[in-house]
Amino acid sequence: MQRLIQWADIVLQKSINQPMLPYAIVVINATLGNEDKNTEWCSEGLTRSQLDRHRGCIDRDRVPALWKLAEQWRERGRTIVTLEDLIRCYYSEIKIICVPNMNLSSADFLMERYEALHREIEYATEKTEKLRNDADLLMDSGVLDVYFGYAFDHFSRNPVKPFNFLTAAFDHDSGRSTFSAQVIKAAIFSRDKGRNTFASGTELLHNLVPLIASSIALDVCRNDFPQKGTEYLYFYETLIRTCNSRSN
Repeated sequence: MQRLIQWADIVLQKSINQPMLPYAIVVINATLGNEDKNTEWCSEGLTRSQLDRHRGCIDRDRVPALWKLAEQWRERGRTIVTLEDLIRCYYSEIKIICVPNMNLSSADFLMERYEALHREIEYATEKTEKLRNDADLLMDSGVLDVYFGYAFDHFSRNPVKPFNFLTAAFDHDSGRSTFSAQVIKAAIFSRDKGRNTFASGTELLHNLVPLIASSIALDVCRNDFPQKGTEYLYFYETLIRTCNSRSN
């Protein structure tokens, strides 16, 4: 479990604006035990019993490495009391499945445990797909391949700098090459035909901020940008309320 958390922490440090946390399935292979379905190691409550048993391993005196990670999250405002609290910082959910030693178990029991693993994988896939779909983050193979390309290009040039998912999303927008040209066109129109006069280019662009911001927010809502249903939609609604209140 310690290595699972430490590996996830390294991955998290290598990316910012990561849309969603992964679903973790821990498979304990070649487990030694009898074929009694009531034993803990093959029960449905295995995950809960293991998390409860090791809940205090984030204490400073037990596993210093996990305690250090817990302290980092506490400094960010997260409440970390148990091992599960720390795991939830890196994974949306975790499940522990045991698979028996194939040389010491019957074929029927071995098949039963692999079927349990298969069901858990199916459940995790369906749940993750629904969460991504609800958050407008469900990508097809073509879009996912584009993000892999951006990530590869990024780390080949900047192996230490974190990868920004939202920056890649905006770079992937087909209108990115014309956006700046449209901003300049709007600025020229305001300068030549607007009702107000501007003392400088900075004042002119400052006057265009509401227009530019609303255009970006609208484009985010129209396209399949990551997290468009959360932070960006909230920003757009806040902008609309602000404009309406000022107009009144």
